[in-house]
Amino acid sequence: MRNLQKGDWAVYRQDFGFGVENGKESRIATHFNANTVVQILELNDEDSLIYHIERNEQFIVSTRHVEKINVFKTGKGFDRKICNKCFVLKPISEFDVNQTDVKGNKTTRPSCRACRLDIDKRLLTQSEINAFKKTNRPSEGSLLKCPICKKRGIVGVYGENCFRP
Repeated sequence: MRNLQKGDWAVYRQDFGFGVENGKESRIATHFNANTVVQILELNDEDSLIYHIERNEQFIVSTRHVEKINVFKTGKGFDRKICNKCFVLKPISEFDVNQTDVKGNKTTRPSCRACRLDIDKRLLTQSEINAFKKTNRPSEGSLLKCPICKKRGIVGVYGENCFRP
């Protein structure tokens, strides 16, 4: 199980799982993106119960395809990054450059190129952003669903206002 524990963040390398509804496993496989970052809810040598952030659902998957990940060792300064929309761990090259920081280093967008199409359609007013900033935020490394844009994310991993601790 490669040191996996309940509550760990992990990458699920396969592209399907079996949904869980009312505590029972579905017999029909549900497909989603391979290399999705998930949270381990329960696990044993054969199967793991995971929380799929993007879908906001639980799935039973094969434990042998689940790998622990340090979510804080992704993004700027690393060769891989987690998209803040699809939650897939991707090479940094799949993210467009957004701006340059004060040291001249390029900063990439928090969403991969594939997800930008949907995000670019959505605009928030400054008053909506300010209202959210006044609310209490969860601690770093915990899961947050932004009440304004409805995206889910890991606090402290993404550079957007919604996910800063």
